[in-house]
Amino acid sequence: MLIIGATALVLYLAILGTKFIVCRRYAASHPEHEQLDGDVTVMQPILGGDPFLEEALRRNLTQRARFLWLVDEDDAEGQRVTQSLANERVAIQICPPAPPGANPKTFKLQRGLERIDTEYVAVLDDDTMLSNEHLQRAMFALQTSTIYTGLPCYLRGANVWSSLVSHFVNNNSITTYLTLLPMAGPLSINGMFYVMRTADLRAMGGFTPIVSQLCDDYALASLVKRSGGTIRQGITPQFLHTTVPDAQRYVRLMHRWFVFANMLVRDQRVGVQLLLFVFLGLPPFLLWIGWFCPPLMIVALIARHVMLRSLHSRVAEFSRVAEFQSCKVAEGGSDSSATLQLRNSATLHWLTSIVAELLQPLHWLHACVQHTLRWRTRRISIGTDGTFFYDPV
Repeated sequence: MLIIGATALVLYLAILGTKFIVCRRYAASHPEHEQLDGDVTVMQPILGGDPFLEEALRRNLTQRARFLWLVDEDDAEGQRVTQSLANERVAIQICPPAPPGANPKTFKLQRGLERIDTEYVAVLDDDTMLSNEHLQRAMFALQTSTIYTGLPCYLRGANVWSSLVSHFVNNNSITTYLTLLPMAGPLSINGMFYVMRTADLRAMGGFTPIVSQLCDDYALASLVKRSGGTIRQGITPQFLHTTVPDAQRYVRLMHRWFVFANMLVRDQRVGVQLLLFVFLGLPPFLLWIGWFCPPLMIVALIARHVMLRSLHSRVAEFSRVAEFQSCKVAEGGSDSSATLQLRNSATLHWLTSIVAELLQPLHWLHACVQHTLRWRTRRISIGTDGTFFYDPV
C-alpha cells in the first residue's frame, strides 16, 4: 500500500506541475494591460437575500459604465437594495416571472438586452466586483475576439460552508479555465462576468436561442462557437463574495455545479473527455490514495500549497492588477490598502484548501447518481440536451 500511495502522489504532483507550467505560460503570453474606452452597459440580474449584495453593487458604481439592474417583480429585498443605490447611470427594470421551461437568468437578460443602446454589453453577477480596468481590458480584447470572459476569485467566506465554496473555486479556477486552452481551446465561459459587442450578441439572436438551457454560461459559449465566433479567456480575476449559510445550501450548490460539469464533459469528443479526466477529475482521487504514504503526503501537500499560491500570485501579476480603485477599506482609505485587503481575503488557507479538494469526488458521485437539482424552493430535472423542467412539489 505504501508503494501505491507513493505512486499516486508522484502522479498527482506531475499533473499539478504540468498545470502550473501551462497556466503560467498562457498568462505570460496573454498579459492584460492595454485598455480601450468604449460605451458599455453592465447588465446585472439581481436576486435579493445575500447580506453582501448591497456592498457588491455599491463597489461597482465607480465604473465608467451604465448599469441595468434586472430585478424580479416578487423580489422585495432586491428592489429595496437597488432603489437605495440607484443614480443617474443606473436603470432598474422590474421583470415578470420566467415562463415554464425558461431559465430565469437568461429570460431576464433577454428582456434587458432589448433596452441596450451602447456599443458593448457586459453581464455581471450581482455578487461580483470589478476594478476600473476590467471593462476597458475586456473591450480591448474584443478587437480580436467575439466574447471576453474573466477568472472568478472568491473572497474567503464568513463561515465554514462559504469558505469551502470559495476554496473549491480558488483551487480550480485558474487551472480549469487555462490548462486546456493550448490543447482544446475554451470549452465554456465564466458566466459571472463576460463582455460582448451588442451587435454581435443580437446577431446571434441574443439570449433567446439558449433561454431553455439551464447551464447558461456553457450554452452561451456553445452559441458563440456555433455562430463562428471566438472566446477570449482572460486572466484578470474578478472578486466574488457569496454567503452559504449552512451545510444543506453548500451541498445543493456543489451538487448543481457538478451536474453542470458532467453535462459539459458529456458533450465533448473523447480526446477532450480524456484530458478533462486527467487534469481535473483524477487529481482528487490520487490525493485520497496518497494517504497510504504519509511521509510523501506531507511533501506533496507542501508542494501543492506552494504551487497554488505561486500560481495565484503570478497570474495576478501578469494581469497587472495593481490597484482595485473601486474598493475603499474605510473613508479616506487608500486604493492600495483596499487591494491588499481583497487579495488577502482571497488567499488560500492550506487546510481548507485540502479539505475542499478531498470533497470533490463525493460531490461528483452525488451528481452522477442524483440528476435532479434543488434550486432554492424548486426541484429541477434536466434533459440530456440541457433543457429542464420543474418537478411538481
